[in-house]
Amino acid sequence: GASDRAEQLRARQAPYDLVDQIWEGAKDRGLDPAKRPEWSVVAGLRDQTDALVEQALQAQTEAGDENPL
Repeated sequence: GASDRAEQLRARQAPYDLVDQIWEGAKDRGLDPAKRPEWSVVAGLRDQTDALVEQALQAQTEAGDENPL
């Protein structure tokens, strides 16, 4: 149901937020992680976790859940 989909979104959002903080932290330190090969794993994780969040949001939208976030 809707509560399960909301929980799934929260469960997927948490790892995205962590990986995004790592990515943004690198940028804040003056690095350009998008251009550094050693950051490719973080970039991949960021893309993967973002896709998982988007899928959870799509499931909520398709189900007609109110207030997806």
